[in-house]
Amino acid sequence: GQSFNGEADVSGAMTGVTSLAMTGALSGATTITASISVASPKVIFNAVGWSMEQVGTELQMKHNNVLKMRFTSTGSIVATEEITAFG
Repeated sequence: GQSFNGEADVSGAMTGVTSLAMTGALSGATTITASISVASPKVIFNAVGWSMEQVGTELQMKHNNVLKMRFTSTGSIVATEEITAFG
C-alpha cells in the first residue's frame, strides 16, 4: 500500500484502490465520486446501539444487532413490541 506522511497532491483518477484512509481535512476537491455499490447498505446512528439496514425487500431497525422494527415493501410496519402514537 501507499502511505504519506505530510502533504500530497493527487490529480487524475485513482484506479485499483481498495481502501483509503486519511486524517485531517480534504481540501481543493470539488467533486468526489465512487463507482462501487454497497451490496448491504447499513446506517449506524450516533445513538449507541441503533442501526438501520436493508435486508431483502425490508428496511430493518435494530438495537445492539437485535431486530426491533421492520418496514416491508408493501408499506407495513412490524414492531417486536407495542407501538404508541400521540396526535
